[in-house]
Amino acid sequence: MADLLLRIAALVGAAGTITAGAAAVYKALRRIERMLTGVMDDIADLQYERLAQAHDFYMDRGWCPASKKKQLCIIYQSYKAKGRNHLTAHYEDNILSLPEEPLRKDE
Repeated sequence: MADLLLRIAALVGAAGTITAGAAAVYKALRRIERMLTGVMDDIADLQYERLAQAHDFYMDRGWCPASKKKQLCIIYQSYKAKGRNHLTAHYEDNILSLPEEPLRKDE
């Protein structure tokens, strides 16, 4: 019986160690999650800036090459997937509606 009690005590001690280890891992994962959330927010902010700059540039220019349209659509989809969409919802439509070559050859 004493042997059984010693084994149970060892198991309880091991469970406590495992619980403490799991708590430390959880705490570290939460810290990493907060850091990644910050990085994702920063990326979304940069994507917004890029989309706004491209919108202003190409709308002023009056045309946008197909390759840039494709690249900007990819950025927009990534931005939208992050739950962001404010102020840029119309950018995609505006840029896609632009001609892909200048109307005059001197532009």
